[in-house]
Amino acid sequence: MRFTSMSTPKKIFVIPFSHLDLFWAGTRSECLTRGVTIIKTALDMLEKYPAYRFMIEATNFLELFLEACPEQRDRVRRHVSDERLEVIPMRSITYTQLPSGETLVRNILYGREFCQRELGFVSKVISMSDIPGITPQMPQIAARSGMDALFLSHGCPPHTDHITYQALDGTRIKSYAPIHYAKCRALLAKGEDYDQMLEHKTEFLAYFDDVDYNMLCQWGADVCVIGEHVIQNIKRWNDDGHTPLSFSTFTEYFSQHYPADPKLIAGEIPSLWPNVESTWPDIWPLDLPCEQAMFDAEFFSVITGNTTHIPTLRKAWDWLLDSMDHNQNGIGGDVSDGDKRDLKIAAKLAAQQVSKQMSWALAAKATAPAVDAFPIVIFNTLSWDRSERICARATIYGPGTAKCETLQSDPQSFRLIDEQGNEVPMRIIKHRAMIADSIEVEFYAQDVPALGAKVYYLQPISRRHLPSPFQVEDGKARDQVSPHLYAGNTTIQSDFLKLDIDRVTGEFSVYDKQQQRMILNRAGILALEEKRGDYICKMDLTGRVIPAVVEKIKLIDHSPIAYRIQITGTVYGQRYTQTLTLDANTPTLQIENKIDWQGGCYARFEQAFPFASDQEAQTHYGVPFGSVQYPQTIYTNGLSFEDLVTPERADDPDDAITRIRLVSKWIALRDSQSTLTIGTGNRMWELDGNTIRNCMFRSIGNTSGGVIIHEDNTKEGVHRPPIDTYTFRYKLSVTDATQTLDGHCGWEHNAPLQTVGVGHCDVAQNPGLKLPTMPNTTGSSLIISNIKPALENPNDTVFRCFETAGQTDTLTLPKIAHKQWYEANMMEEQAVICTREQLTFEPYEIKTLLLKTND
Repeated sequence: MRFTSMSTPKKIFVIPFSHLDLFWAGTRSECLTRGVTIIKTALDMLEKYPAYRFMIEATNFLELFLEACPEQRDRVRRHVSDERLEVIPMRSITYTQLPSGETLVRNILYGREFCQRELGFVSKVISMSDIPGITPQMPQIAARSGMDALFLSHGCPPHTDHITYQALDGTRIKSYAPIHYAKCRALLAKGEDYDQMLEHKTEFLAYFDDVDYNMLCQWGADVCVIGEHVIQNIKRWNDDGHTPLSFSTFTEYFSQHYPADPKLIAGEIPSLWPNVESTWPDIWPLDLPCEQAMFDAEFFSVITGNTTHIPTLRKAWDWLLDSMDHNQNGIGGDVSDGDKRDLKIAAKLAAQQVSKQMSWALAAKATAPAVDAFPIVIFNTLSWDRSERICARATIYGPGTAKCETLQSDPQSFRLIDEQGNEVPMRIIKHRAMIADSIEVEFYAQDVPALGAKVYYLQPISRRHLPSPFQVEDGKARDQVSPHLYAGNTTIQSDFLKLDIDRVTGEFSVYDKQQQRMILNRAGILALEEKRGDYICKMDLTGRVIPAVVEKIKLIDHSPIAYRIQITGTVYGQRYTQTLTLDANTPTLQIENKIDWQGGCYARFEQAFPFASDQEAQTHYGVPFGSVQYPQTIYTNGLSFEDLVTPERADDPDDAITRIRLVSKWIALRDSQSTLTIGTGNRMWELDGNTIRNCMFRSIGNTSGGVIIHEDNTKEGVHRPPIDTYTFRYKLSVTDATQTLDGHCGWEHNAPLQTVGVGHCDVAQNPGLKLPTMPNTTGSSLIISNIKPALENPNDTVFRCFETAGQTDTLTLPKIAHKQWYEANMMEEQAVICTREQLTFEPYEIKTLLLKTND
């Protein structure tokens, strides 16, 4: 790509920085304290050389620096004010395809908050240093967060350079896409020795003289310190008449040297490191439940109006964001990886305790239809009405002594009822009796209101015993009559689906009785053998596919609610247990795979889903704040994946990456008749025509972050994952092809209904629990992904909403006494009154709404 010839000599604008990795070049404490040397040296150089510039990538490093060196605060603020020190307003350097959209927003929100509070100035540039893929909504997230520009790092061919990057909704932001963030420094021998710089001049010019426009590059590497000799060598380079290297900040470059008509690109940049989650099944899958715990706690803060826990949640967000830094497996070793895991768990536990305290107090307000009806309160934190199978519990007490006399004489004399007193079918999971009776039940909760609550009740009255709605053909029972026949299938049928399990292979097939067609044909667990790769880019296969070997198929339990069947066996020498649960009330199948990993082989352990269609199915999947149809990426209109040059593989990018995607919450296969949506918390998927496979985990023989060196100087690779039992869950939902692809199945899978058992009964004529009025997106393609107390005034409420299916839709804003709706940017600023009750969303548009109390 070339722009027209310039009237002034071409320059290369250099951004001095140090790539502030956490968990990579040591433990978190070692990396953060290394930052003290990095930042202090940068401040010294800024003092001595007026032309010098420096960029700090993340506020967590600067936060530690200011805490450790408070005497440096004035120097930092002065150089920021002079616009020579640029601090990127992000808490942490996170991936963009593993976090939720809301987490990406919080990373900027809390980074900006820190910059404004500590520095009095906020940069409007986001740097994606060393981030190996970009979610397609990142331009919209950045622009609606008040940013003017994006600096990318990986995934674009050489000399992509100046671009306008367009999000799914059409939002555009000026961006720069270098060959790699550390390329310039590497081409000139890091600037450490001037003679070596000259020796590399030819290689340097071969790249930078290939175009006739100004270029932008970062000068730095992982936790490096840029010393005075480097600055002097660059000055000498310029004085000797070579292609000028001019120190700059991002803000200076984008405001002064950015061309008027750069190339337009749009779409996802697939991750060049797609194996991160699958190789770290002990760390990265924790993200989703941690995020959801944070969202639940903020939901209850809004619903209860209790803002006392905001400082706790704010600190938990810092822990979670730091834990989602884009590094693992470095020389910090097990200590560093353990710290990363502990941060996530700490954030989750803190949020869960906040949720419990507030939800218990809220549930205690529930009223009952009878004095002996003990409430089970169900909270729905999503923005549409939900009907699904749940497990919950409550304890039945007596009116005086704790023991209920009815259950003393007949322990089975209890039932489940709804708010109208109607009996509800249930399955008893566990009944514990002594001082009182605590009862865990499974049942189908119907029409739980959006962002609201519904109440069911356990009551000590005899229940009806209902017949099973399932039809079962047990292959084991058939053997006892006709042992001479082929083993055949074990079959379970609901009113919606027929599940066939091959008794020899353990593979299962799903037939849709409503559409009268096969949906899945021989789905199963398998292992794709590898040649012993690493987690970043070495993942070549041997070509051998090892199927699972089934040992036993066992019918576990059945009830009016669900039917469960368990398959046990081995795959590539590793024991597995697969539990299939067929719902009675919906066309839904849930899968739970537990694999007892003991090591000893190198493979991708995958769950295959072969979509049974003669047509070429469309594959759609969720991304943060939207969805994408495979294979849409940026690689069109002259940009080619085959032209990539990467630090790990040079000019030989792995073609397998073109078929791998990191999926957010759901993936769907669709033909002209039906849609199969798979809710998932596992993000690495391989897409192979009508068969999609989830990579549950990968076993590798070495990591790219370091090797173990023994006293005799022999080396040992770091094997992963650790020996443990890993669990992977899926929720399969079958619909006809006319229904909107909203991904609800995946959102529900990752945000289960919250239940609270209540130990007292306040009788009311209209029993239940009324929560504050909230917007409802039922029947639309809109999703409210999070509600939270506002940053400026916690008594106001923020609603993050987006359109997910690529179509125009509307949201009705409920009228609430003494409240006013506003639309703001993602930073909760520039609020404008919503003058209409109906708010229109364009395809894939993200909106931030504020509900404020009238003055």
